[in-house]
Amino acid sequence: MEEETNGETTEDSFAITHHTIRVGGESLEYTATAGYLPIREEPELSGLSTPPSAANIFVTAYTVAVRDDEPPRPVIFAYNGGPGSTSMWLHLGFFGPRRVIATDGLRPIGPPYALVDNDETPLRYGDVVVVDLVNTGYSRMETDEPADTYHGVTRDVDLTAEVIRLWVTRNQRWNSPVLLAGESYGVLRTAKVAERLISRHGLYPAGLVLISSPIGPDSMDFGPGAVLSYPAFLPSYAAVAHYHGHRPDRTLAEVIDEAEQFAAREYVPLLQAGNRLTDPKLKVAAQRLAQITGLSADYLVRTRLRITNNRFFVELLRSRGQIIGRNDGRFIGWNADTAGELAHSDPAYDVIRGAFASAMNHYVRTELGYINDLPYEVTTARARPWQTDPGQGFSAVDSLGIALRKHPRMLINYSLGYYDLCTPYWGAECDLAQVDIPPELMANIEVQHYASGHMIYLDDSARVEQAKNLEAFVGRVASF
Repeated sequence: MEEETNGETTEDSFAITHHTIRVGGESLEYTATAGYLPIREEPELSGLSTPPSAANIFVTAYTVAVRDDEPPRPVIFAYNGGPGSTSMWLHLGFFGPRRVIATDGLRPIGPPYALVDNDETPLRYGDVVVVDLVNTGYSRMETDEPADTYHGVTRDVDLTAEVIRLWVTRNQRWNSPVLLAGESYGVLRTAKVAERLISRHGLYPAGLVLISSPIGPDSMDFGPGAVLSYPAFLPSYAAVAHYHGHRPDRTLAEVIDEAEQFAAREYVPLLQAGNRLTDPKLKVAAQRLAQITGLSADYLVRTRLRITNNRFFVELLRSRGQIIGRNDGRFIGWNADTAGELAHSDPAYDVIRGAFASAMNHYVRTELGYINDLPYEVTTARARPWQTDPGQGFSAVDSLGIALRKHPRMLINYSLGYYDLCTPYWGAECDLAQVDIPPELMANIEVQHYASGHMIYLDDSARVEQAKNLEAFVGRVASF
């Protein structure tokens, strides 16, 4: 990568640098602008009777110059979720022009971590703006403001929509196709922000890029009386068990299809039967679940067919003394207590965190020329507790339906990983079926699956496939 730093800053202390990378055998020249976007929210923005809030949001924008006679390039706003997660994962994993080599396959590597030109960056066909929300990365509330002002569903949507509106306004990009790209909790955020931008500002997103998360609350709720989360995770359990050697005579597609059919047709009635389920029927069902999940029938009888993902992490490979990853069930690690019921950490997260954190702290100073002595918050508990909407929890099903009905030309690309034990792909598909839109709008939504985990782009083959699909999607958005 060739880089030129001119030391230029804006009145809001942005660092502006000019770069050239090689992608697809060709040179791509772009400008990087990194720094704080000050947000001065109007109290009536969300209809709340609270005073205006002031936050400094760290934004990194990558733009490519176009001639006056060329159409404006699409603008993709990208952010992660958590809540409390920085957006460095999408930044240095998939969307940005530079990518960190974080693993050797599924194995960890040590420093120094390599930053390479990202052949798959969407910057090839659209501008990219990466946003870190409050208390993640360098983003903070101003010193005289409560730190938890935006730690909740509604206020987070207020803030994200205002960041997008303000950036588009300042950069004169209202007539560019705008896409919103969110991963994990960022999926729920994206659906709600899309509805907010449409209803509040008349800013109609051309497309939504949803990566790795259901949009409803039931798929991840293992609380008392909840039953839908168990079938939501079942096909993912089957995929991970197959990866680790269970039923090697069958293909991944076969074990997934079997699990989906059982989850849809048989599992829910068994769970709803609860304590009415007789012992003979319980034992038969446990044998069936054992065949699908790789867990013992005896264990499944003792759990009364209820398998939380937290239990699955430690139970699947207990006989080997190993635990599996939450973000990606293909990763393995160890508990200090091999008889424990819960995993002490997530092996998938442990493997990549150091590489991404080191690369990001190095990258912003040495390549982007941005100087800030605050700690770059990677995954922080500062965002907790996270306030949900009364009566809706974490659901964005209604918001997505409203956005599509108001803006029927908006397209959606949904990417889901089979080995994701954090946010189950089958739960996401079931949630999509509950979005209240007419049949003709279902063609606006494309769902793509990958033999990967929560962060699809960590897998080299999945990242290349995802990049091709995203490029085709953005092309479809531009011509729709």
